[in-house]
Amino acid sequence: MANDYNSIMGYGAPPVGDYAASLMPNLGNVAMIPTGADPSSMWDGFSSWMDSSGVLGKTLADGTKMQGWGAPLLGAASGLMNGWMGMQQLKLGKDTLANNKRQFQLNFDAQKKTTNAALADRQNARVASNPSAYQSVGDYMKSYGI
Repeated sequence: MANDYNSIMGYGAPPVGDYAASLMPNLGNVAMIPTGADPSSMWDGFSSWMDSSGVLGKTLADGTKMQGWGAPLLGAASGLMNGWMGMQQLKLGKDTLANNKRQFQLNFDAQKKTTNAALADRQNARVASNPSAYQSVGDYMKSYGI
């Protein structure tokens, strides 16, 4: 079934040998994987270095397990990065608080101005209708203005 899907979609077996060279004449045999290379040999070298260097730890001949230096090093690096991120978040929090205070003050000043204008207009209308019955606009705003 998988072969049917691959053939329908145009995915066939990868070109090999002279056929590959004929499809890619400018590349020659570069597209082929050398048969003598063993990819696991590279991993074996890395693995033996990890064991001998003590990065991951080791088990002694008597069965005692020794922790390597890799885990504490990663823990220290993680702690440093967490501290740095905490400082960045603190800075962002301070900036946010300052901006929120500024926006609150701007909004409060605008509302104060609007409310005082409405109070003054209403007192002007009262004084205009009957000047002797109401106190002056200045006195009213000193008593009731924001």
